[in-house]
Amino acid sequence: MSGEPAAEPSGLALWNSLRSRPVRFLCSGWPWRCWAYLLSGALLGAVTLVSAA
Repeated sequence: MSGEPAAEPSGLALWNSLRSRPVRFLCSGWPWRCWAYLLSGALLGAVTLVSAA
């Protein structure tokens, strides 16, 4: 045992970040990249459906 704490699973680190500093989390790029990914995927899907019709 090296005395170092065990690494947290990424899900727990996310929730700890939201609980302790939600404004700092929202000002980071991570949530905005997620929204951009979701919206661009929905837009691409809609364009694909319209062009296939």
